Amino acid sequence: MQKMSLLLSLVALLVSGCTTPTSFLSIGNECRKIHEELLQCEEKTLELQTVVEDVERKAVDVADQTAQLEKDNAFLYRKVEDLNRTIRRQKSVISLQKTVIRLFDDSNLSMQKNIEEQIAAQKNSITPRRESDRWVFPNDSLFAGKTTSLSASGKEKLRKVIHELGQRDDILLRVEGHADDRPLKETASYANNWDLSALRAAAVVAFLQRAGDLPPERLSAAGYGYYQPVASNVSPAGRRQNSRVEIIVEQAE
Repeated sequence: MQKMSLLLSLVALLVSGCTTPTSFLSIGNECRKIHEELLQCEEKTLELQTVVEDVERKAVDVADQTAQLEKDNAFLYRKVEDLNRTIRRQKSVISLQKTVIRLFDDSNLSMQKNIEEQIAAQKNSITPRRESDRWVFPNDSLFAGKTTSLSASGKEKLRKVIHELGQRDDILLRVEGHADDRPLKETASYANNWDLSALRAAAVVAFLQRAGDLPPERLSAAGYGYYQPVASNVSPAGRRQNSRVEIIVEQAE
């Protein structure tokens, strides 16, 4: 607007013929100044336009990045949900496995306890298996572990045999030792099951003679190892039947 007013004034002065050289020069300088300012404004306008375009491009980039981040976040959210579902399934499976293992362990413990109670009941049984001419004792009812030492309960059982025999002098007693087929440990004091069965038979004979004051010449001992089984050695019950001491009564001639 200011530029237009100056130009009109210049035209008016020229037309009127009242313009002096000095005023004309002043007006020309003012026009040049205004022209320079106009150029500067145009340059600043171009700079601002460049800045605006740069900001617009950055805004577009930011919008694109924001959209990509939203896509990435959505993808990660789905992944997290999938992992959480997998973890929940795995926890459920682990819980079920723990329950099965606990039930299995409880079942094993119950079974083991039942077997131990049955064996203990058999060990503590006072009456041995009696046939017409013999007594049969499981080794673990007479001896302490894998030894040839008679236990207190074993001695009590043998005293009952002595009591039933009475003072008969017309009989012979043959004591036979038997074993199952399980090998002895390397640290055992005996060479093998045969050796152990023979020593156990001898220990029973020695006790019968001392406790019953029986004539030594009417007593004998023999060991058969695991060579005369009466049951299968596959099961614990079968092995216990085979690991035994038999006291056989024979009529003297």
